[in-house]
Amino acid sequence: MKKYLLVFIILWCHTILGQAPTITINLPPNPNPDTSQWGTGNNIFNILVAGANMNMLFESNILVNIKSNGGVKCGGPNAASAQPSNIATSAPKSWVGTSAQALIGQECILNPGSYEICVQFYESRNGAASGKLLLEKCMPFIIASKEQELCSPPINANPIKNKVLEEKDLLSLTTFNWSPIVSSYRGIVTYRLFVWEVEEGETNAQAIYNNQTIIQEDIKGQTRYTSKPGIIEKRTAKYVWRVLALDAEGNPICKNAQSEPTNFEIKVTEETSNCIDFEGQYNINNWKGFYVDPISIKTDVPHKNHLQLVDDQGPSFAINYKDFAGNWLEKGKNGCLCFDYMVDWEGKADKVTRSPAFFLYHGIPITTAGTGVSFGTSFYRAWIIPNPSMPTIVDTEWRKFCLPIALSSKGELPSNAFGQWQVVKDGVIQTGAAAVTAWDFLIQNVTGFSLGTDYNGSPSEQVNFDNFCWSCDDKTNPPTETCCDETSQDGCLVIDKSQMTIVCNGVDKDGKTIYKVSNIKLKNTSKKKAKTGLTANTSGTNYVSASPTGSFTIKNISPAASNPISTGQEITISFELSQVVGSSIAFNIEGSLISKDLVCDKNFEIKIDKLPECIVCDYCLDPKSSDIKVRSKTVLTTPLNIMTIAQNFTISPKNIKKITAEIISFEEDPVATSCMKCVAKENWVGNFIGTNTESWNSGTPMNASPVNSDGYYPAKMVEWNCNKQGNLNLNFKIALPGAETGCTRKGKVGIRYSFTDVDCITCEKIIYYNYTSN
Repeated sequence: MKKYLLVFIILWCHTILGQAPTITINLPPNPNPDTSQWGTGNNIFNILVAGANMNMLFESNILVNIKSNGGVKCGGPNAASAQPSNIATSAPKSWVGTSAQALIGQECILNPGSYEICVQFYESRNGAASGKLLLEKCMPFIIASKEQELCSPPINANPIKNKVLEEKDLLSLTTFNWSPIVSSYRGIVTYRLFVWEVEEGETNAQAIYNNQTIIQEDIKGQTRYTSKPGIIEKRTAKYVWRVLALDAEGNPICKNAQSEPTNFEIKVTEETSNCIDFEGQYNINNWKGFYVDPISIKTDVPHKNHLQLVDDQGPSFAINYKDFAGNWLEKGKNGCLCFDYMVDWEGKADKVTRSPAFFLYHGIPITTAGTGVSFGTSFYRAWIIPNPSMPTIVDTEWRKFCLPIALSSKGELPSNAFGQWQVVKDGVIQTGAAAVTAWDFLIQNVTGFSLGTDYNGSPSEQVNFDNFCWSCDDKTNPPTETCCDETSQDGCLVIDKSQMTIVCNGVDKDGKTIYKVSNIKLKNTSKKKAKTGLTANTSGTNYVSASPTGSFTIKNISPAASNPISTGQEITISFELSQVVGSSIAFNIEGSLISKDLVCDKNFEIKIDKLPECIVCDYCLDPKSSDIKVRSKTVLTTPLNIMTIAQNFTISPKNIKKITAEIISFEEDPVATSCMKCVAKENWVGNFIGTNTESWNSGTPMNASPVNSDGYYPAKMVEWNCNKQGNLNLNFKIALPGAETGCTRKGKVGIRYSFTDVDCITCEKIIYYNYTSN
């Protein structure tokens, strides 16, 4: 029995002691032939060694090389080329990206073929490899030829899928742009752009293989092409386009070197009358009067035919259910309904009036009721509250007035230089969200448009109207001062997002994706000067904001707020956004024309239906794997020149089994020699001393263990062994240099924090702390 027991113990010891650490090698599925690129990009080269008996690799040297057919093709040929592994603890050791690539020791260009990458650990003696092999692993891989390589093809960006270009878009040049191809090819890429017309009833495939191209151009080294005027005809038609990436010899760069076909179309509408000027055979019966007598067409020199209403007793107005009924967003595509008006009253006006009397209406036809009118039981009305800067109405003077036409934005009803809409539902003025809902319904469901005649107490006013135009401009009868000088563009500021790009731009400190938005154009088409931001904004106020407000973070806006935009100038706007929830967003860009008397503000809302998918390849940057957030920190100095640090983290989603804190730098600002004071324990300066603790989730503090040869302070590194996650508080004491009386010594301490989770993966944070000793 004793013999059997002895045999069992011997076999068990051999099994346990015979275990060795495991080497894991990760390469991208399609490695770049250029090994200098292995340390960058989305899918990078990394090496991990972990497992039992890590102590066998203490003070070892590591050799990494690439072999083919038994010979070394890249990297050191033997143990003499090995580098120190710097393995000093039993924790897993990893080399990721550039640190792994650096172990090869040289940069090589590999020809297509079969290879293996080998990782070897050698015993070290006096810092050099002894030649005794401790551990080895090799992994095969293939460098594919162009015909075999699968790359990331170009992606068509503009025109986007199913984009509709209108006639006005054809007045400027048509631009095509796409994302660059991602492949192993390192030469200059030539992109061949193809555009075909898709005839009625044809599929994309039939158009591509049967029809002649209307555009076929080679663009060298760029991902953008602007077509010549007239290439795309001014007619309604459908098109499909794609690009093909070619090498210097004109061959496709890889197996899938072309973008997916993308459709767009041109829609040209027939020209229709955009104004009511009361000339010709206009039907005066389109206006129904209430306490107005008469309604007639009058003539004068400057305006020829125009509408005239004569006031009578009671709530006097005339309403038109024919010419103005419907969806005003479709009627007023330029964003305005403008008209001319003139009031002729006897004597003096008995109230200050800055706008003509009118209202929008939705409801059943209005009827008389007693000495007044009835709107029924469910109705909407809206009118303009004029801006205080608008001049008061002057007797017998023709003026112009423009009504802003748009949906509500950012909780506000539309406004312009003349004023802002106010909406009434069932006789009650609406505010807040109720006003937004009521307005957005009314402007798309207008039953009629009413013109009033009450301007003073005497029922004798003659009110004249002319040139009702669905436009923000009237060159023949310009107002004395408006926000739109001589342009047909909405608001005189034009936004162009046709070339807008959204790309992934890393992650923020919380591990959230950062997106870079760029190539948004803002053009000043007026004869006034303009600026980014609203009229009332100061230079420090952002003009790009999330919609709804606070739904995500926007920073690094370029150009700055209140940036001037000269007449005819176009600026390019870019910014970063993060902390996004979901895959779609909306944001606002604000601008204004600079006017002495008027408020000429413009707000553009831009919606992005789907943000690009961003892949986080770094374990430590992926919040699904390791979410370590740096929170508050507090630094104090005691009278004994001891620096105390309180550092807070929040950690999830995995438990942390080991934490180390290592002082990696201790720097001092320049100081006069006369201020330096010797201290009794000079070797303690710049080291952890005393009691250093950790506490999880406000629990009991736990003392750290110094990491050095004797296990006592002072120490450059301390550690804790735990198995927790959540709120972590670390407290340290670090000895500072002494200062003579009346002197101050300042500097900075850098601490590297290493967090090893239950999966034996270590992530690091480096934080710097400033100190002052007196």
